[in-house]
Amino acid sequence: MTEDSADRSAVGGASRARRVPYRNNRYYLLAILTLIATFNLADRSLLSILVEDVKRDLALSDTQIGLLTGFAFTTCYALVGLPLARWADEGDRIKLVGVTTFVFSVMAMASGAVTSFAQLLLARIGLAAGEAGTMPAANSLLADAFDRSERPRAMAFFFLSGSFATLIGFGVGGALNEAVGWRATCLLIGAPGVLLSLVAFATLRETRTGIRFSLAALAPDASMREAVRELWRIPTYRRLAYAYTLVGVFSVSIGLWQPAYFLRNFDVETGALGLSLAVVLSVAFAAGSLLGGELASRFAAHDESRQFRTMAVLTVISVVLSIGIYLVNNLAVALLLVGMTAAIGGGLYAPFMAGVQSVSPAHRRGVAIAVLLLLSQMAGTGGGTVLIGAMSDAMTPMLGTDALRFVLMGLMPGYLVVAWLYWRISQSIAGDIVQG
Repeated sequence: MTEDSADRSAVGGASRARRVPYRNNRYYLLAILTLIATFNLADRSLLSILVEDVKRDLALSDTQIGLLTGFAFTTCYALVGLPLARWADEGDRIKLVGVTTFVFSVMAMASGAVTSFAQLLLARIGLAAGEAGTMPAANSLLADAFDRSERPRAMAFFFLSGSFATLIGFGVGGALNEAVGWRATCLLIGAPGVLLSLVAFATLRETRTGIRFSLAALAPDASMREAVRELWRIPTYRRLAYAYTLVGVFSVSIGLWQPAYFLRNFDVETGALGLSLAVVLSVAFAAGSLLGGELASRFAAHDESRQFRTMAVLTVISVVLSIGIYLVNNLAVALLLVGMTAAIGGGLYAPFMAGVQSVSPAHRRGVAIAVLLLLSQMAGTGGGTVLIGAMSDAMTPMLGTDALRFVLMGLMPGYLVVAWLYWRISQSIAGDIVQG
């Protein structure tokens, strides 16, 4: 099935870029993009398991850690997220994936050479630039390669990158940290991405024809604002954006602080904790993602309303399980609850992102993903992580190591708003589906 052709304009003259489905070697495309996303997410999350050693070595506060994990990404998305997404919609997506993969890998390696907070902050901003360009382009490529009925299954495989990243970032990262220190760990975990960027350049190809996209066209202009306005006029897309923003506030920011909570409240070393979290999160998320994507494609391939009703119910269940993580004093039980919530989260993610692609016009899918990432980063990784760090600092004199426990537990009921939004989406999505 051929996607609608669309006119494209670039600085220096108009061009016509014909969008065609990516049918050649699409499973190879899916595999390479999944590997790239794996190291993207591993490089980003690595600081979570290294946090206590980095904090001690560079004499950082919790607020500064929050800035490193949050402000760096928010700044990058605010500056380059949407322009790079426009490249994903109008330019050569393979080149974009290759360049940004190289950038985030080099910046991850450079993180191990810093000697101050300011230097590490700059390295994290550079790392964030990679994600800002890679994810919209990857989602756009996959949306062309797989049609509406296949997308939940394909996206479920793509989001296995989160599980693989957990194994690498927490498991391998934690073990390497104990063996060679956090600086060498950053170098070793970041290096494979450089190779993957070369593989993308050499073996993947852009299927669009007639592309003449200039770097000057990345500058903000009326067409970019119109792209965002066009998406925002879609009721379901607005609700998806609200839901994804709140998930960023809770899931992303809490996830970045969760290893620090376990290190402070349980007698466990980084290597053992990293391996435990890696196995629990990766296995649970992978199982949930594959099961959720398969069930959605098999039993509700053209019934997104049913998918989101189910997601609403599962989110409520996840709230109860998440609160339990911070009430128990047994590490094994806490990790079991982490695994159960990760399985639910994995099951929700693929249908959610497939829904985003299905309600977004084909020529806006890169921007559609970028807007969600920007909102999530600003509210979650940007505001959420810094807020959690600041609240932990403020409550530590009264509660000691339990301060972070109460801060994280207090955020859990916010997921109920996400569940309500999923229910609202189930009522509107059928009327906003874009065929293809």
